[in-house]
Amino acid sequence: MDFEHEISSINKSAFDEAAVSAIVKIAQLLASSKNIEEIFERVSFYIKGLLNPDLWVLFLREGEKDEMKPVLIASHGSENVEDIRVSFGEGFAGWVAENGKSLIVKDVNKDERLTDVYSKLFPTVKGTLLSVPIKVYDDIFGVIELASDSKQYTFNNYDKRLLEIIADFSGIAISNIRSKEKVENLVITDDLTGLYNSRYFYEQIEYEIERSKRSNFPLSLIFFDLDNFKKVNDSYGHLVGSRFLKEIGIVVQQNIRKTDKASRYGGDEFVLILPETDKKGAVILANKLCNAVREFTFDIGKLEHIGLTASFGIATFPDDADSIIDLIGTADKEMYKVKYSGRNGVSFIVDEQGKKSRH
Repeated sequence: MDFEHEISSINKSAFDEAAVSAIVKIAQLLASSKNIEEIFERVSFYIKGLLNPDLWVLFLREGEKDEMKPVLIASHGSENVEDIRVSFGEGFAGWVAENGKSLIVKDVNKDERLTDVYSKLFPTVKGTLLSVPIKVYDDIFGVIELASDSKQYTFNNYDKRLLEIIADFSGIAISNIRSKEKVENLVITDDLTGLYNSRYFYEQIEYEIERSKRSNFPLSLIFFDLDNFKKVNDSYGHLVGSRFLKEIGIVVQQNIRKTDKASRYGGDEFVLILPETDKKGAVILANKLCNAVREFTFDIGKLEHIGLTASFGIATFPDDADSIIDLIGTADKEMYKVKYSGRNGVSFIVDEQGKKSRH
């Protein structure tokens, strides 16, 4: 990115032709950003080049929560910012997010919105502040906040409008990327449980097997099937059965690691890919899930609750299998071993002689 010529030619008194040219360039490049990180990189460049503030921070909203975290920061002496969260309505940035309006504060130390969070982010700040929302219509994605460590400078309306333009184009870019991600997630997500679908599972198991070969790290697979799920459908109907499966999807998501990939394999059968996980780690997770499913009860109304158990099978690459087909087949066989011997348990190969054990 080379905008030095456009940036240096901007007339600070008004948006002249050079300023418009630079703004168009900003719009084009932000619109072409491939991911959120690329947007941040470009926003950082524009803020430094066009406004050159002493201190600044970009807050990003966390999902649908009315809460933001700092994801980009240029400050002197700030510390422990990773744990900072700013709620809508809290402090300067929170006020901007809640109201969807820009804010210029001439002296932050005399403003009632000054908080401890702001002091942690900008411990050397002495004077003025400029804060603008990153938004599209009424959807707030975050806030960009600039500050000065000198009482001699005050942000003006030109600075505000320029930062609003950067924030507006950033909001459009973030909205486009998130919309694209939602569409991509629909393709790979099971619409009932919210877990990945079987198509994505096959793509990922192939990828993870190759990665395991290159890295020499083990890869484990867990298959599990709900015990007697057919009785739920027969007794209460398929609508209750579907709602039960959806809740099981939530139970799974709550009990796995971020690196694990859980899919609905079909019907009431599920499969988990555990990258860089040996047999011992897989057994620990399978037992955790087995207990979680057993303890879960589903409220079907009229003070009636239902619960089920599940049967789990484990296979580890390359210890138990040397191909995708064998790995899937081994985990599946171990699962059915539990089914045929009482259900509600975990089975896996425990030694090189092929002796198997149910736990």
